[in-house]
Amino acid sequence: MRGLFRNLTLVCLVAALLGHFSAPDFPGFAVLPLAAALLCAVLAGPAQWRRDFTRLTAPAGRTGLRAVTIAVLTLAVLLAVGALKALPVFNLGPGNIISLSPATLELLGRLDRRVNVVINLGPQDPHEARLRELAAHYARNSSGRMHFTFINPQTNTINETGGPRLVENDTALVEAESFRENISPVSETTINSALTRLLIPERRLVYFLNTFGEKMVSDRGPNGLSGWAEDLGGQRIVALDHYWPEGAPIPAEASAVVLAGPKAPLGGMRETMLLNYIKNGGRVMIMADPLTVAVSPEFWHPFGLENLDGLVVDPESNLAGTGETFVISNDYPSHPMTHGLSQPILWPLAGAFFTLNDDGYADFPTETYALAMSSFASWLETDPGSLSDGSLRYQPDADKAGPLVLAAASALNNGGRLLALADSDLAVNNFRGFTGNRNFTSAAVHWLLDGEAAPPVSRDQTRELIFTHISARLVFWLPVVVWPLGILGVWALFIRRKRY
Repeated sequence: MRGLFRNLTLVCLVAALLGHFSAPDFPGFAVLPLAAALLCAVLAGPAQWRRDFTRLTAPAGRTGLRAVTIAVLTLAVLLAVGALKALPVFNLGPGNIISLSPATLELLGRLDRRVNVVINLGPQDPHEARLRELAAHYARNSSGRMHFTFINPQTNTINETGGPRLVENDTALVEAESFRENISPVSETTINSALTRLLIPERRLVYFLNTFGEKMVSDRGPNGLSGWAEDLGGQRIVALDHYWPEGAPIPAEASAVVLAGPKAPLGGMRETMLLNYIKNGGRVMIMADPLTVAVSPEFWHPFGLENLDGLVVDPESNLAGTGETFVISNDYPSHPMTHGLSQPILWPLAGAFFTLNDDGYADFPTETYALAMSSFASWLETDPGSLSDGSLRYQPDADKAGPLVLAAASALNNGGRLLALADSDLAVNNFRGFTGNRNFTSAAVHWLLDGEAAPPVSRDQTRELIFTHISARLVFWLPVVVWPLGILGVWALFIRRKRY
């Protein structure tokens, strides 16, 4: 019996290590197994541990003892180096920067001039290690084009370097030739935004067309797009609302146009104008909300797409605490727009697209790619009423099984582009807090304009936790139910054996 408790102690220690390294944000995954290991170690008794130690130190067991000692010492050295932050590669804290994002590396590869960055760093600044490591990465990956200088704002001012005065910590001056810009706070996001404005000095206009109740960039409410517009403004892209009456031409000064969730049919005249606009090299993004047939099937067919009528539901890959319609997409195919995107995207109420066998019409040659997909457990629900009456289930004869296309991109040979999204709610202010949504919508506009993704708008130093329905259940059941019941079961078994 004591040998059983000895084995349970070792198992619980292994579980504690796995829990710590797999989910460091949840201490319960490591603390509870450690508590169970301590209890089992006490129940095993000192006599059992003395016998095990005697066996290991015997000539026949010394090889095993050496292996255990080497493993323990190696783990201790790695943890000690990580705690002392002596080497960045072992720095495992959530606030540490291990490497720059792929989009940042691509941006540095396009840098064609010397850039000086003067950073205000006060004494005993808690961000000093992070900022110096960030500067070292930029300097190394820019082939020497970026140069960083750190000054103490309490004893020096940026006036002494010829720039405007800044006296707060964690601010900086970025300058190159005639370009000068202050950034705050200093992070990968703010540095990338400044470099983007340096490389693209002109301001470009993106019109959000207002025809039938589309979402507007001037709306600062939870269902508005003001947050999206502010992100684009930081990259020298001006987002403006534009009323588009029937028969009026698309503004010639627009670099791209967006239809964010039209609530009524656009009509044949508007659709024809959009098709001709794309055919002549224009760039259009249409965010088609589900259960609202605002764009006819004839508009999508030249791009090899079909907008399916229904609502995507997913009983597994959805946001915990919400319904099955808050779908999450995680995997992205290789495409210039998705380059550098890795965070999950939340689609609160999404429809779906279906890619046709043909790649458009002969007079309208396009290449269409799926950019975001729902999971294999999802399906397109053709009877949305079942969501309210509790009879939601997959019906093979009526519903379409996943994975389903949530976003698709079409490109013409002459530079015209169409980006089709099956939901407009993913871009509203209410869901801008999700890093994946924020980066995806920013990359969408940049792909329309430049044919490539944008540097991440949001690259938090702390990990973002998005629980799906399954992961939320695991987080609850493992530390709250499974481990406590396991400890009680071991204790009950011990008491029962002791009585006999």
